[in-house]
Amino acid sequence: MRTFFKYSIVLFVLEFVSPSAQAQYSIEDQQAIDEYNKIIKSPFSSKIDKADALNGVGFVYRFNLEFDKSITAHQESLALFEKEEDEWGQAICKRYIAFVYMAKESYTLALSWMESSFHQFENNNFLEEAAISLIQIGYIYTLKFETKIALEKFERAYEITVKANDISGQIYALSMIGFLYQNQGDLPNALNNFEKCLKLARAAKNKGFTADALLNIGWVYFEQGNFVQAIEMGKLSYDLNKAIGSDLGCANSLNLIGGGYKELGQYQTALDYLKKSFYKYEYANDKIGIGTSYNNLATVYFEMGDIHTALKYHELGLKTNLEIGDQYGTTLSTSNVATTHFYLGDVDKGKEIALKAEKLALAFGNPRLIKICKKLLFEINDKQGLVDEAERYVFEMIDMNNKFIEINFPTLSESEKEKFFDNISKEYMAFNAFALRRKEKNQSITETVFNNTLHHKGLLLKSTTAMRNAILTSNDTLLINDYNQWILLKSEIADAYAKGKKTESLEIKANTLEKSLVSRSQEFSDLEKVQNLTWKDVQSNLNENEAAVEFVHFNTFNDIGRIEDKVQYCALIVTKKSTYPEMIPICFESELEKILGAFGGNNLNYINEIYGTNATPNAALYQLIWQPIVPNLLNCNTVYIAPTGLLHRVSFAALAKDNKTLLCDTYNLQLQSSTSKIALPDEFEIDTDWSITLFGGIDYNTEKSSKKIWSFLEGTKVEVDNISQIFKDKSYNVTSSTTEEGFKENAPKSDIIHLSTHGFFYPDPDKLMAKVELDSAENGDLVFRGSTTSFGVKNFVFNKNPLMRSGLVLSGANDVWNNTEISDKEDGVLTAFEVAQIDLRKTGLVVLSACETGLGDINGSEGVYGLQRSFKMAGVKYIIMSLWQVPDKETQEFMTLFYKKLVQLRNPKPAFAETQLTMRKKYDPYYWAAFVLIE
Repeated sequence: MRTFFKYSIVLFVLEFVSPSAQAQYSIEDQQAIDEYNKIIKSPFSSKIDKADALNGVGFVYRFNLEFDKSITAHQESLALFEKEEDEWGQAICKRYIAFVYMAKESYTLALSWMESSFHQFENNNFLEEAAISLIQIGYIYTLKFETKIALEKFERAYEITVKANDISGQIYALSMIGFLYQNQGDLPNALNNFEKCLKLARAAKNKGFTADALLNIGWVYFEQGNFVQAIEMGKLSYDLNKAIGSDLGCANSLNLIGGGYKELGQYQTALDYLKKSFYKYEYANDKIGIGTSYNNLATVYFEMGDIHTALKYHELGLKTNLEIGDQYGTTLSTSNVATTHFYLGDVDKGKEIALKAEKLALAFGNPRLIKICKKLLFEINDKQGLVDEAERYVFEMIDMNNKFIEINFPTLSESEKEKFFDNISKEYMAFNAFALRRKEKNQSITETVFNNTLHHKGLLLKSTTAMRNAILTSNDTLLINDYNQWILLKSEIADAYAKGKKTESLEIKANTLEKSLVSRSQEFSDLEKVQNLTWKDVQSNLNENEAAVEFVHFNTFNDIGRIEDKVQYCALIVTKKSTYPEMIPICFESELEKILGAFGGNNLNYINEIYGTNATPNAALYQLIWQPIVPNLLNCNTVYIAPTGLLHRVSFAALAKDNKTLLCDTYNLQLQSSTSKIALPDEFEIDTDWSITLFGGIDYNTEKSSKKIWSFLEGTKVEVDNISQIFKDKSYNVTSSTTEEGFKENAPKSDIIHLSTHGFFYPDPDKLMAKVELDSAENGDLVFRGSTTSFGVKNFVFNKNPLMRSGLVLSGANDVWNNTEISDKEDGVLTAFEVAQIDLRKTGLVVLSACETGLGDINGSEGVYGLQRSFKMAGVKYIIMSLWQVPDKETQEFMTLFYKKLVQLRNPKPAFAETQLTMRKKYDPYYWAAFVLIE
């Protein structure tokens, strides 16, 4: 239930009272009116004093909902200022009259009076006051949902404050621009304007403005899903507010901090901060803050399972927000109350209140509130079995999410994109789960599932690659220089990782520069092509005997819309004759894990149990993931496969239908990162002027090496010698190397890169409970091209970054694996993190003739975080990699055969397929099926 909300700083220029509030004359109000009347009636009072007193009376009447009396008082004041020819006083009165009409929601009259105020201030060169009235004009347009005009007014106001050198005014104007963007879901532009506010506030050394700006920035981070940074901004804001003695500011900051901890699942810590925030709001009798606190405390109790307490607080929040006429708070509170009733099982009452919330949200026009209501009404209608209504709401929810991605992604760094998408990914999963149930009655729903999968699978990777291509082909020298500086920073980070040094400051600098690069290179033509693709584009590029299988996985949901731990795997299938994509459920992740294991295995027995042609379990994997889709592949002999989740660890070619037939005997299998590659294929055909760089026969020791962690692989020397001869016979340009320096120098100039060496991948240390399992580097007379997990410095094995736990071993690597002191030279360990920083757009094919080079951390729709991702980020078109430890001798045979066929056929896809079939006739899958070719 994403219903936590902020309490933004209320600018003094926005003060007015909602007509829905309840009038409450206090003793203090009456005393104030009496004092003002004394001034008005006194014969000794000047006209200006009387005019000011009349305005005071108007204020009291306005806040007590006596709108007609308030207008009369301000108009009498205006008449006195006109007699005195006081232009400033006249303009002020007009602004106050406009405030009353705003409170009455008479926006046309409010606009007329506020525009008159603005022009009078501007004509008399009261620029600071003119800007304030103009900001109010912009705010009125936001109330009328005319955001384009509102933005124009805010920007004009900012220009006026710059002209007047009014720092406070600039901050107010920029804040309003930021809030406008924020309310429309355009978080990057909101953040940009709040950061400008922060820069101005710090330059002016104004702690109050600085605290406000930090708080607003924190809320943007919160909405982006970057909760750690949101908490950090909240704490910085709190320290400043405490220093200047602002209890209300401290309350706002504590509210943000508590919200961040709630989203991180640290509920008790969240409650501690939120209760402190509530007490400060209560002490200050700040009704807006109190209403906010009630709702936010309720969301924490809800997540802790105390639904009844949550309902109590949500109802208190709703009551408070209604009393003060807070539209945003009232709408969100209403939605929260509806959600709580729904979760308590009172579906009808939940729906009744949810429909009211939707009406309020649509009237208020805030996209985030509207989406919250759409999501809730989808869940309620789905629970009631009203699937047509549920479908309407879930489509509206997904359409809004797609729009949010379109707006926000162009200016976020990769890490920010990841957090942002993670924040909404559950809603796409909910859609997929609904579609799986709905498809029997409405098969067209699978179109959206397929299209979303095309757009989102590898979205971060596609976005990062598009940025690189846009920059390096831009001919913008300054932009390219900044990009190269960013790459240097990333290289420094990789070096610091390897040496066990702290990287936080470098990562902050790199992230800031990356955001600048992204915002300056928004012409992502390649990314736009992919994002505009549909399943029809895939279908139109298939031949009659071909099929595209896009695998997708998602969590299931219970009957009240809460996410479950069960993960469903499905196949989305398109053929030339498809009317709609077929959506076939194949298995649950727990079933896959029973066969594959949580982290996989590497030894001969493990692989033979899964893929061996005689072992009983060998057919289990086929029956689990392939048999369900066979009826949809009739008359197809070529199948394009795009894996997801644990399926990235499956060698599809070696799936055994029975003790005689493997999948590669029946189909020509084409493995792809996404079936979008069918519609937008990477052109590849080798030519004799291509350059090839080979790595193999590597000595991993130096004179200083004390232990041989990585042993010499005889087969790799034979392998690269054979490959070198194959290419030289055809007059290709061949370069050989064994060092990390050689890779970084030669790889960007190479069309084909072949790495025949040890490879390594270490699973997430947290998931392994920081315990590295011991494996043997040898098994009988088989020598493996893989890691021995008995050793390895913590900088690789226990690194939090998955791209540092995956890599290749080159000359001299035994030193870094043994020693605690790291030299300033290249260490011989080429990590995936380092590969990602190299420009390999020229490279058509990379062959990773090593162990486990296809493995890595599996991360949702982004796939595998390891070497394959890094080489794709670097720009490589095709990659051959391995899924388990590969034997040295048979790998040398496989690679030699592959390159013979490659120079003959000039295309890696048929060359790879023919090599597999040849090896399949001679050996069990263990000896050849580890290798996969991915486009």
